[in-house]
Amino acid sequence: MLQDGFRSSHAVSTEVSDPAQIGSIFDAISYQKGASIIQMLRGLSGKDAFRTALQKYLKKFEFSNAKGEDLWRIIQNHVTLSTSISVMDVAEAWTTQIGYPIIQVELIDDGSTMLIKDQVRFLFLEEERYDNHTEQWPIPVQYQTNKQSQLKLTWLEPDAKDGNKNLYKEFTRQLDTNHTEIGTVDRGAILNDAFSFMRSGHLSADIVMDLIQYVEDGKESDRIPWVRYERSLMLKIYEKVGWSQPESHVNRLLQTDLIAHSCRLQLSDCSKQAQHRFHQWLKDKSSVFVDIQPFVIEEGIRHGTATDWERVYREYLSTTNPAQRFLLLIALAATEDVTLINRFMSMCLDPSIIRPNVLPRALGVLMQNKVASQHAWRFFRMNYEQIEQLYGSATTLLGATIKAIIENFNTEFDFKQVQEFFDGKDLGASRSRVDQAIEMIKLNIQWRKLNERPLQQWLKKWAIKRNFDS
Repeated sequence: MLQDGFRSSHAVSTEVSDPAQIGSIFDAISYQKGASIIQMLRGLSGKDAFRTALQKYLKKFEFSNAKGEDLWRIIQNHVTLSTSISVMDVAEAWTTQIGYPIIQVELIDDGSTMLIKDQVRFLFLEEERYDNHTEQWPIPVQYQTNKQSQLKLTWLEPDAKDGNKNLYKEFTRQLDTNHTEIGTVDRGAILNDAFSFMRSGHLSADIVMDLIQYVEDGKESDRIPWVRYERSLMLKIYEKVGWSQPESHVNRLLQTDLIAHSCRLQLSDCSKQAQHRFHQWLKDKSSVFVDIQPFVIEEGIRHGTATDWERVYREYLSTTNPAQRFLLLIALAATEDVTLINRFMSMCLDPSIIRPNVLPRALGVLMQNKVASQHAWRFFRMNYEQIEQLYGSATTLLGATIKAIIENFNTEFDFKQVQEFFDGKDLGASRSRVDQAIEMIKLNIQWRKLNERPLQQWLKKWAIKRNFDS
């Protein structure tokens, strides 16, 4: 949903005039947003009716081409929605319009009823918003309250007029009191949306930080709601999860996320434990279970010696398992030794060592290395023509590489450098990816402008309160 929150996005159903454009539209919008729309239609139709419609569709067009409206029409023949809006209306609005809406919600009738109103296209950048917007969507909204446990469905129709900050204060109170009253997936959605609204300026930093304070006591042990952390919020849950291999799949995923993030935050025990296991792994590859291998090896490389790096590099060259090879490559990018960083970058220009289709991710991970980021940006500019020749102008891989390198820049100085470097360059099919990255830089600058000082003030108040309570 991040990409779809910018003007540079595109609709799921998009006309193309040049074959080179085709690659640029097979992205998160086509796949993830498209899948979300299909899932929404399935939820509205009911799984049995939806399955029957899909079977009819596949049978009818098994030896011919089909358009999007062919599928919507067949679904519509098998479904009656509880509204005057048709399946075709819903599908066409969501697949042919760019973006998605933000709506305002408030609780009325003593919290038993939800009032939904005032839709407008959601855009992250303030400079891209305007009042005379024309986008409107039929929006199905399913909800339940603590006073009405049965799931309700209501519709916000296009042009209906009947970011409520008070609602997030209600969320904060509920999470502080008993967070399990809100379902796991819903908690994750609330936190994720709150951080998105903080980036866009729809919510202030203090409201969002108050919202996540409930995790400080370490009671949040479901995986989905963990979105952002700080060391103080991580410590208790890190100690609770530990390093022993959990039995359930969900708990293994939670452990992987928490330990990986704890090591990135350089919690001393996490770093120590990871380095110990890294040296065990060097002696016996089966001594560390697969789930935690990525960050164990990464942490070992980050704090290890040149000899450690060489041993992992030899393992990278010798392994034939693509997943393991990629894991080791990402770990090699974690080194903080400038000599090894330069060597890694030289590897990026040799297709026999790093395949061109892997290069965007390799350089993107290198950019997350604070010691390496400026070296990598300089390296890319110095070797741009050679990297461009690796890809050619007919694919979007050059754009993916550029996006991975520049999208986390967050200062006006960085933005000016990017503009000057790409000014006048023919990016071909990669132009849309670069435009997306430039919008991300603008968003990062906007985030700092809106939230950096309020966040500092909130953290000061939080630190004073924490010291007083202790």
